[in-house]
Amino acid sequence: MVIQHRAGKLHTNADGLSRRPDDLDSCNCYYAGADIKLLPCGGCSYCTRAQKVWSSFEDDVDYVVPLSVRSVSEQEEDLDETNLDSLVNCNWISESEITNMGAEQREDQELNRLIVWLEDKKEPEEHELYLCSPSIKHLWNCKHQLVLKDGILCYKWLDPFHSRLLLV
Repeated sequence: MVIQHRAGKLHTNADGLSRRPDDLDSCNCYYAGADIKLLPCGGCSYCTRAQKVWSSFEDDVDYVVPLSVRSVSEQEEDLDETNLDSLVNCNWISESEITNMGAEQREDQELNRLIVWLEDKKEPEEHELYLCSPSIKHLWNCKHQLVLKDGILCYKWLDPFHSRLLLV
């Protein structure tokens, strides 16, 4: 396949559609669901057409039903924080490695800074946060979902079906 640019003058069928003139003067008063008589323009022909197009769209998609609705609420009792086994939710780390995880997290300069902020319940200064990596900035924005469990930094994954702690 070869992708080749063709100037609009040479591609008249597509170019013509994009340059089709509108016989009505444009108006920016209309918004979806507006009562046309109450618009500042008084319901000009442009807004009347917009309302007609919008109402047909509403009729066409009125039958659409959402496939799912997801709602997440923070419920502490859903989290199994009783032991370190709840931290491992995958097969890529063994239980023996979990016990060393807190020490390894503290060896990481960025994570250690985050852990200290959480332990001291200290908000970092703006300039301190500015110097951090994007991942630490993101984690700090989610600080209400961070928890220290047995010295290990974890993220509270909130899910309506199975909330759990994840290793950071």
